[in-house]
Amino acid sequence: MKGFPKKFTNVSLLLDFLNFNGFSCKSIYIFERRGGFGDLNFKNGLDLDLGNIFFYEWLLIAEKKAERISVKRSSFTFQDIGAHHSKTILNRSKKLGHTSLKQYFNDLSVP
Repeated sequence: MKGFPKKFTNVSLLLDFLNFNGFSCKSIYIFERRGGFGDLNFKNGLDLDLGNIFFYEWLLIAEKKAERISVKRSSFTFQDIGAHHSKTILNRSKKLGHTSLKQYFNDLSVP
């Protein structure tokens, strides 16, 4: 599909990862629609539950506050933060009883 994103970012997990590594989020701007970034049409993400809203683009401004909070390795990786499929499509596929996304997309194809 033309223009289909190659990665979907779990922004909530990214914020946890940054905090774990000594950064604090100063600002996060949420752009709900394509083109919103260029139009500066945004919402303040600090006031939102980022795990429960849908948005197209985002901008995060972080500040280094301290060294890593713990010497233990974090329990998540960059692969956890960026996924190849959106939560929306995974949930929709599962709700419709598909065993894989390939099956879901094959069922959508027109004969």
